[in-house]
Amino acid sequence: MSFVKWFLMRRIFNINLIFLFLFFLCAPVFSEQCTVDVSSLIYPFPRYACLSEGVRFSGKVYLSNNDGIESPELVNKFISLFKEYGIEAVEGKAAGGEAAIEFKRGGSEHASVYRQEGYEIVIENKPPLGIQIAARTDAGFYYALQTFRQLLIRRDQEVRIYTGTVRDHPAFSYRGILEGGYDVWDHASRVDILRWMGTLKMNYFIYAPKEGYYFRRRWREPFPPEELEKFREYLNICRDNYIEFSFSLSPAMSMEYSNPKEFDTLVAKFRQIQELGVRHFAIFFDDVLPYLST
Repeated sequence: MSFVKWFLMRRIFNINLIFLFLFFLCAPVFSEQCTVDVSSLIYPFPRYACLSEGVRFSGKVYLSNNDGIESPELVNKFISLFKEYGIEAVEGKAAGGEAAIEFKRGGSEHASVYRQEGYEIVIENKPPLGIQIAARTDAGFYYALQTFRQLLIRRDQEVRIYTGTVRDHPAFSYRGILEGGYDVWDHASRVDILRWMGTLKMNYFIYAPKEGYYFRRRWREPFPPEELEKFREYLNICRDNYIEFSFSLSPAMSMEYSNPKEFDTLVAKFRQIQELGVRHFAIFFDDVLPYLST
């Protein structure tokens, strides 16, 4: 190798080292500015969040939903949220200089972000305020709503919103509560718990109270109309909060397994709840005698 060639290659190598050094030195300048402690702001904690201090949010916001949310009721939930903060939200395309939210349907190409009930929220820190919310399903948009609610704040007599990016998806397909203890929740408590589950992005509830009047000891007795009305209310709440309601019975304390009529009685009891719209069922055999009745 000639001296000239060696010298030129060395110079090129040194220039590349200087470029890499400057790149890593300046990289934080070009990255997102994550100045907010998200752990004290969003719960449950998302998989990724980079937020900066809020910007003023007032007046009117336009909701663009060409190919995003399918449920009109869910769009109304976003509108109601803004109403709580004194912000008028209307469906349509924003004119120049007005705040806008665009709902986008995520596709398979976003599998790392939009899996199951995943979502992404992007809030731009520049006027006019632009917000993009994307998800693959309406459940994902509903969970985005729960997070978005936590990004709105009241400060010094004005409404502000944190800017940046939030991406999240669940780690488990089923997340919820089994009401399976001996302390039976009353109707009001069960209603409160179902609504609370929605705010925590849970999606599954199993009804199985061991001392429930019609669950175990009197499993043969059909539900009277007033009890069925309670289940209708549970199901309406579950639909509003994207929760699957699972109904259970525990006949093992007294069931005569050799009697075909017992099976018919059990099925008839399940049918009562199935006719209300329930599609998930279970039979519990825990905490019973260690032998079967004949």
